Amino acid sequence: MADYQLLLAELRNFVDLSIIVCRFDGQIIQQWKPTMANNFPKAYLAKIQQIKQPAAARLYIISANENLSVIRYDSEQVFIVLWSVSKKMSIDKNFEDHFTGVSTNHLISITRFLYYGLFNRFPENLKPISASDTMVATNRQHESILESNQENGISHNNYFLETNMLESIKNGDLAKFEVNHEAFIKSGSYGQLVIGNELRQKKDLAITATTLFTRAAIRGGLPPDAAFALSDSCIQKIEAETLIESVNMLIRKIGYLFIERVRNHAQRASSIPIYLVKDYIYKHLHERILLVDLAKSVNCSVSYLCKSFKKETGMTISNYIAQQRVGEIESYLIFTQKSLTEIAIDLGFHDLSYLTKTFKKVDTISPTQFRSKYRFY
Repeated sequence: MADYQLLLAELRNFVDLSIIVCRFDGQIIQQWKPTMANNFPKAYLAKIQQIKQPAAARLYIISANENLSVIRYDSEQVFIVLWSVSKKMSIDKNFEDHFTGVSTNHLISITRFLYYGLFNRFPENLKPISASDTMVATNRQHESILESNQENGISHNNYFLETNMLESIKNGDLAKFEVNHEAFIKSGSYGQLVIGNELRQKKDLAITATTLFTRAAIRGGLPPDAAFALSDSCIQKIEAETLIESVNMLIRKIGYLFIERVRNHAQRASSIPIYLVKDYIYKHLHERILLVDLAKSVNCSVSYLCKSFKKETGMTISNYIAQQRVGEIESYLIFTQKSLTEIAIDLGFHDLSYLTKTFKKVDTISPTQFRSKYRFY
């Protein structure tokens, strides 16, 4: 076996991450860290001690900004930990500095290099494991979850596929969302948030997904008020459920709603006047909206507003209002049992036929067909 101290000494010369060596009992015996890096969290040591397989190598994704790898080195009775954290620090009121760690792919390469130096072979199956819900656990039962999953061949959903799925919501890309969501589902298990209560587990997973989708939609340009209103509606409906057969389908349908809102709003490319017009439309969506009132809200003429809006968004104001109202109709159809007549009244449509005509113009199918396809009550 190679002298691991020599390998670590060389490693410190060309990697910008913390290197920790701890005994099997959890006592840290050596720690090297970059400038401004924090001390290694003691809460992580308990999880590392759960690694029982000789010569094991693990890679944990703790968050988007933090990951670590662990090598169990039995000949010296130690764990070798490579810990990477990216963070932002305020130096003063006018300056912020960014301290970046290494990428996950880079950390994998470094871990493989070190492992080869120790054992003269590369580690097998060194795949990222999501550890945000287990790494900091203090309860013994929670501390055993990740190791148990590994022993039984169970892994959490892939973090990178989750990122791709959320990116498709941010971009309002339905086709990519469907592909990324399917890939994400096939990548592993969600993990267990609640023990002994399947319905509560499914509800919590759906609520967690809704929260992530909300943030992605806001990053994609959906106004926070609109995103949180949709989120509240989804969560209220989830909590009211007494039976959820497929949490994957439920999450997919919620994703559809957020994507549609992002696509319809198209805020990211808007100038300030057009954004203000869109915001006015959103706040008065359940009322009759007149062009003259919209023009007054941004202090310009009706003709100028119509030309500017069409030039910037590629659609007329009336078509944009129709899209936004159809988004509201979709929410009612999925999350309530109200009749179409009741929905028409709530959303300010003067009659049911006009609502149906507007809906089919945007979605190409009737409200009844949409409800039959997407509702989950």
